Amino acid sequence: MKAISGCLIGLVFGVCVSAEPLLEGQVRLDSGEPVADVQVRLFDMTDLRQGAIARAMTDGTGYFALPLAALTGRALPARFALGPNYPNPFNPSTIIPYQLAVSSQVRLEVFNLLGQRIATLVDGARPAGFHTATWTATDGAGRAVAAGVYIYRMTVGQQSQTGRMVLIDGQAGRPAVGSGGSAAAVEAAGEAVPVYGLTVSGPGLVSYVNPAFRVAADRGSVDLVVETLDSIPRATGAATGILGDVDNNAQVDLFDALLVALYSGDASLVLPNHGAISLGDVNADGQVDRADAGLISAYGNDPSDPTLPAGLGKRVSSATASLSPDPSTVSFADDGIWHRFTVQASESVSVVVNPGATRPRLELTTRSGRDNYCPGGADDAVSREDGEAIYLAGCASGTATVELRRESDDTVLQTYTFTVTASPADLVASASVSASSLTPGQSFTLSATVRNQGTGASSATTLRYY
Repeated sequence: MKAISGCLIGLVFGVCVSAEPLLEGQVRLDSGEPVADVQVRLFDMTDLRQGAIARAMTDGTGYFALPLAALTGRALPARFALGPNYPNPFNPSTIIPYQLAVSSQVRLEVFNLLGQRIATLVDGARPAGFHTATWTATDGAGRAVAAGVYIYRMTVGQQSQTGRMVLIDGQAGRPAVGSGGSAAAVEAAGEAVPVYGLTVSGPGLVSYVNPAFRVAADRGSVDLVVETLDSIPRATGAATGILGDVDNNAQVDLFDALLVALYSGDASLVLPNHGAISLGDVNADGQVDRADAGLISAYGNDPSDPTLPAGLGKRVSSATASLSPDPSTVSFADDGIWHRFTVQASESVSVVVNPGATRPRLELTTRSGRDNYCPGGADDAVSREDGEAIYLAGCASGTATVELRRESDDTVLQTYTFTVTASPADLVASASVSASSLTPGQSFTLSATVRNQGTGASSATTLRYY
């Protein structure tokens, strides 16, 4: 099943009726503990390039209230499209989204791999806009079907599009809950309700995303259960290496598009399934941003679109690893000032500093150290996953080197070489001896004038030693 970093209570969410329309709810852990100071965001899934259209921060009780004024005036889709079902794989039901540019006669059907029609979900006129239909894994008579692969097809006029979905742990022989013995019950009531993307992100949390958030007019609240980073097991294998698959589940879909859109506004997010955000740079411009989110979303709607980047949805040829920002663009001095960098890697890497150096120039930690202090005992190498942070400080002037190596076989994936400059001297001293000639044991006076060369006001101090 498509993994998401949390669970969602209820599929259609309520809106609080007030002077300003609000969507209210709570973010909590599975234990019931509220999660404070995290961001809840809404995205327009038809145009992820515009970023979040509504956002709110949770308070001490985990409560949030999203203003919904920005959700009005939503543009109609430019063309008809059949989206990927979610979740996929699924049991016992899945949602199939589709969009229409104009009012049309729509037929949405489900077939088995033999080409036999199993159920008809939609058959009739539908208005322009965004729609969904739900399949409860039943046939036209309301009987549960067996586990396996099924094809869904939408026909609009002379055009058709198809998708593939997987039912796991089939329920053949059991009555379908709520089927009422008729396949007509599987079409979503009120399917014209707009669909948005909902995200929750914050320090220590695995990012929660739901690309099928539906807002209804009835009252109610949202209960979002999220996971902490400490609660999930450490990754044991490499990322899939599929361009666009940032959540590491071997497929490129709207979940990935929403995560990339979220990353463009929150680079500190932690991806589900130990995914790799570097795989989100689908247009190969060196950045993971909203433009990439729009391309991944377009791929989710129509993978055959010829305008999409050629490698999208395909396995990349080799592992990638980098630090953001590029260390060679940061001014390092031997002043013990710590600089934060984010690892962007398609698989687990080792960050190595001072390789082969007899005089180390850098200190490396996974947590920010105390500025103007070089501990001397910092690590020369640490293991990091995509999205995790490292901190570097210059502690000796000269040429410094940082390597990113594949953890599985120590292959160097990326090397940064840059200069750590010497800090300007804070004090300049001049000295003179009072007597021009001295004999052993003769007393003398030494005068030293010290001037401050830092940012403070310059002043002279005379020191005498006897």
